[in-house]
Amino acid sequence: MTVDAHRFPRTLLLVNSPPGSAGVGELFLRDLAQHCPPGKLFRYSTVQGAGRDWPERWCGAPSAVSQVPHSRIPILTSRHLHKFLATGRDAMAREVSAFALRHEAEVLWLVLSSGFTIALSERLVGLLGLPYVVTVMDMPEYMAANQGWSGTTRASIMRAFDTVVGGARAVGAASASMARLLSERYGQDPIVQIHAVHPSLCRPAGPVPAGRSEFVVAFAGSLYAKREWNALLSGIDLLGGRLHGKRILVRFIGRFPRLGARRASFVTDMGVRSLQETLSMLSTADVAYLPYWFDERYALVTRTSFPNKLSAYLAAGLPTLFHGPAEASPVEFFRRFPVGPLCHSLAPGRIAAALESVEDPGTREQITRARHDAVREELNLDVFVGRFGRLLGVERDALLPLRPPDNDDY
Repeated sequence: MTVDAHRFPRTLLLVNSPPGSAGVGELFLRDLAQHCPPGKLFRYSTVQGAGRDWPERWCGAPSAVSQVPHSRIPILTSRHLHKFLATGRDAMAREVSAFALRHEAEVLWLVLSSGFTIALSERLVGLLGLPYVVTVMDMPEYMAANQGWSGTTRASIMRAFDTVVGGARAVGAASASMARLLSERYGQDPIVQIHAVHPSLCRPAGPVPAGRSEFVVAFAGSLYAKREWNALLSGIDLLGGRLHGKRILVRFIGRFPRLGARRASFVTDMGVRSLQETLSMLSTADVAYLPYWFDERYALVTRTSFPNKLSAYLAAGLPTLFHGPAEASPVEFFRRFPVGPLCHSLAPGRIAAALESVEDPGTREQITRARHDAVREELNLDVFVGRFGRLLGVERDALLPLRPPDNDDY
């Protein structure tokens, strides 16, 4: 099939995520769906966990769901996936194929975010024979380690991943470093897809509030790097809870982990909030906190993933403290756009010094300029949507224009 660059093709989206659920991945998909012309996008989701009645439409598009088994225990997750490969994949691939044919799909958009969608995609492309593009959220090696896949399951999923990515017409990657890795492995020229906040929600960076007696550190999103978080709190303890005479407060926006992450009297748990509320809370802080694992077990994911929360931090006008290894993918971004200090140590003294550097007026001025450049050149919605068009092989005029966010869950 030859794609007309000025016409959006009828596209089937396959993803492992409940339609309309909370989370960065859904926000990523929803923002792109809003730029697809009516009647051109169709969604099929694999959903892990308990069943429920899912809506038959998502962002105005027809939506279908199939449940796949799920467990929080890694060994059971591996067994579920192994069973799916042996007995469930072919039947589900036929279901998805029928859905695609019913809606006269011309192109497949495969979001490779789980072992189930990787395995299903391999069967689907063989059954339908349609051109397809992929978006890689995480490398399968990370999924295998995180979910405890057995050796045979890991080998099967890796073969499927190789087949699907190698045969894709275009590949989207979560970061520049992931794009390089995929290019080396498969000879592709991946397109970096980093989510961005709608321009109407962006807030200008401002000076340090004069006369305020508090220094506010803000974190928003899911906290995976718990040891790093605990080290941040130890750095604040080392400062005696004060920075240049101001009392340090930490504002946690999101679902605080039940285990492993330390609480303290200076930490305020704000709970889960909408994006608008999150940006409002972030905009009144002094610095945002962005931790990445130092643990070598997570080396691949730290080198290839990109933190979507950084888009929110910069949209709120905040300097950002990156706390993680020097090899992590955000470091490349921070070197291009120095939007805040880098701390490559778990030592409380090094963390305390990084926090102190944010208060320097010259540093803040440099951060403000870098933040402006980052939002203009990389982390803006027009760039994000334009790269989506490139992924599908269409010009920008085939996509709907930007429009204001239409609900509180944007």
